[in-house]
Amino acid sequence: MRLLILGTGWMAQEHARRFGAIEGVDIVGAVDVDAARVGEYADAYKIPKRFTSLEAALDWGDFDAVANVTPDRIHHPTTLA
Repeated sequence: MRLLILGTGWMAQEHARRFGAIEGVDIVGAVDVDAARVGEYADAYKIPKRFTSLEAALDWGDFDAVANVTPDRIHHPTTLA
């Protein structure tokens, strides 16, 4: 499964560690509105693609599932997208 992680805060670090340990799961992209933060996160977890907008990640589309690790108030609109 090719996984995109949306949001790169503290909880997303735990998601990357846990999903990264599952055989057959490849974390292929990360999204955060803060370019520096998504860059550091992607570098730390060896994630090849990084995006500063959900729209750009959706346009790319080369993933099977998304872990939505955004703040609670952002879950609804980002999940609908």
